[in-house]
Amino acid sequence: FFVLGALGSVARRASSRRTMARGSSRGPQAQASAEAGRHGAAAAAASTAEGAAAKLGKLLQRRASRTPSVRRSRSAVGGGGGSAASGSSLGSFWSRMSTRDGKPEVGSLWAFMSKRECQSESETASTAAPETPPLTPSSPEPPDESPASSPPSFWEDGDMHERWEQALAGRSVSELSKEELKVLVQDGMPLKHRLGLWPRWFASMPGAAEGDCTDVCFDELARNVPPDAARQIEADIPRTLPRWLGGAERNALRRLLHAFVGLDPQEGYCQGVNNIAAVFVLLGFDEHTALRGLCSLLRTCCPGYHDRTLRGYRRDSAVLKELAARVLPPDGMRRLEALSVPFDVLAAGHFLSLASDGAFPLIATVRLWDLFLLEGSPAVFASFLALLQLYLPSSEGKSVEQMLPGEVVADDQVEPAVSFKVAVQRGVSEDLEVVLAEIRSLLPQIPLALVEELRGAAGDSTP
Repeated sequence: FFVLGALGSVARRASSRRTMARGSSRGPQAQASAEAGRHGAAAAAASTAEGAAAKLGKLLQRRASRTPSVRRSRSAVGGGGGSAASGSSLGSFWSRMSTRDGKPEVGSLWAFMSKRECQSESETASTAAPETPPLTPSSPEPPDESPASSPPSFWEDGDMHERWEQALAGRSVSELSKEELKVLVQDGMPLKHRLGLWPRWFASMPGAAEGDCTDVCFDELARNVPPDAARQIEADIPRTLPRWLGGAERNALRRLLHAFVGLDPQEGYCQGVNNIAAVFVLLGFDEHTALRGLCSLLRTCCPGYHDRTLRGYRRDSAVLKELAARVLPPDGMRRLEALSVPFDVLAAGHFLSLASDGAFPLIATVRLWDLFLLEGSPAVFASFLALLQLYLPSSEGKSVEQMLPGEVVADDQVEPAVSFKVAVQRGVSEDLEVVLAEIRSLLPQIPLALVEELRGAAGDSTP
């Protein structure tokens, strides 16, 4: 660059002398024209030099930021690992990716999230400003700036985006009917549309929060939090999805949980809510939308689950047991009984955290939530029954080729409940589409009217 710059300077001086020599034989008007031309050329050359210097500076800075110790990891499709901008929420990563003609730039998003070695953190961080502001961290303590140890990858393919663009045909997502949305959601939904559609679904859910989660002051709500609830929240923050949440996200999660508890201090705080709230933080919803979504989701899909007695969850575990007897085949019920684990223990993680406790990849959790938000409580029951249907340990000696992804054969050395848990985690991670298809096949057998009827019967017998 420096040699080329010097040669260019010599060439410009020689050209200037030739021009002046020719101009001396011309009239004053010609000389003035030549002088103006020289000024224009000089300005253009200066602009080009400044641009080259800026590019060179960025290149040197990028190379200087790389070190041999940069951690590299495999980014699996929808996996729980991967490398992303350190300490930033997933929603802001999505918003910062480059675009072209309003569509995601293939070279920036798909290449980054495909199955290959992740780029270094310094390369990932050089993106544009977010469109959707993430939750604003606010805490009386010094802000935690530590990065996430392994931010979640969120792989999306171009075909899915193309399907949505064709279906929209120039319309906004708010103009799509519920029937159209159910068809589109089957093959996944771009995150940018979740940020627009989920708030609409919050507002339309039965039992959703209407006026108590909007236009509220988070700082005032935080002052309503009982001391024992505040201590429990502080204990839960560091252990909430620790691989995925950095310092900024943990500060935002604390603020969201304090506001949630401050809305109803008598209800208090229960573990499980922290994981559900963390998903809204990771996706980059603004804090009022996140609070509204948290309230709506818990009231609709987890009614009474998180009070001090867990009465609502104990009631719904009895409903789940009755639904399993009606939906699962006889062989499935025999395999379920072989687990020798009570229903309220077996399903606790799935129901109390709505599959957000980190056992599944984030993409699996949000796609399950697409169904929960569209279908309500029946989808929560159908999702766990689908896991029982697919991954209960079998003792029939089937070969590996005959088993569905994730299914395991019971081993005398392994507890059946442990085999089931391992099979579920592997199956959801490796073949999410099989699980989602099974859920959709069970939904017609679990209408909301049946769920409410069974809840009424179970409520009378629940202590």
